Amino acid sequence: MIQAAKIAELLGGGQTLKQRVRRDTELERIVHEGIPAQAVRMLAENTATTLTQIQAVACIDRSTFARRARSGSRLKRDESDRIVRVARIAALAVEAMGKADGLAWLHEPNRALGERVPMELLDTDVGARRVEQVIGRIEHGVYS
Repeated sequence: MIQAAKIAELLGGGQTLKQRVRRDTELERIVHEGIPAQAVRMLAENTATTLTQIQAVACIDRSTFARRARSGSRLKRDESDRIVRVARIAALAVEAMGKADGLAWLHEPNRALGERVPMELLDTDVGARRVEQVIGRIEHGVYS
């Protein structure tokens, strides 16, 4: 299981999240409170993904996000949960393949996923689990 601290790091760490995250319970509390909009920008930057792609995967309306970012407000719980899901899968890919290869892998069509791009499957829990399974196979040396 990926460490909460690695997920938080992709979201901008303590500076962006306004608290230090070392455990899943702390990450869960942040999701319940709503993550700051700036964490979405940091996730996009740290995963070599555009803000538009992250918003699409997390099902966050662009104008709603822009309004929240301007006002410094937090995302809703469900939006925060989806953003953390993307960060968790990205952290898994980086841990399994290294930073450059793991991030590149998230953006390339994958045969094991029916030639779909892993990042595009993260908009649902089922899709995220499929991506996670392929990462697990890669970690165990099974070609995917």
